[in-house]
Amino acid sequence: MRSRLLIALPLIGVCLVLAPSPAAAQDWQDYPYPEHGFAVHFPAPPTVTKGVYKTTTGIAVPSTVYAVKKDNILYSVTVGDFSQTAIDDQAVIDDAVKAAGLAGEIKLDVDARISRRYGPELSVKGKDGSYSMMAIFFFDHRFYNLVGKVMPPDAEAGASKTIRFQQSLQFPGI
Repeated sequence: MRSRLLIALPLIGVCLVLAPSPAAAQDWQDYPYPEHGFAVHFPAPPTVTKGVYKTTTGIAVPSTVYAVKKDNILYSVTVGDFSQTAIDDQAVIDDAVKAAGLAGEIKLDVDARISRRYGPELSVKGKDGSYSMMAIFFFDHRFYNLVGKVMPPDAEAGASKTIRFQQSLQFPGI
């Protein structure tokens, strides 16, 4: 019996070292924003700033940005209010994809669906050496641009965290 325990102890130690820390898993929390119709997971409480979102064609609308910078990664969700414009939702999405292409090389562009809403999810290698995962949606006169951006020098190393962020976007109540 003692010999089995002596063999098992090193294995238990290895498992404990390789297991994810509960504290790391608890860092990420769900942050609902019912006033803007979405929820998302952030690794820390985000700062909220009001501003202006501008399309590449010069249309400017009020916006709210929810953002956290942690471990060389910027996590942000921009919500643009297009309720006072007559612009088509697909035109806003196409413009955001175009803007992403101007900032770098789009490596992946796939159609995604969240709660009956469709939009592109992008992977972008930035001209500045950054690496971003994005999700772009538009409905109810609101534009949603979620970006997980890993800064250089080792931008691709943080890709898994940006994917986790990208995949956490929810539109409850739809």
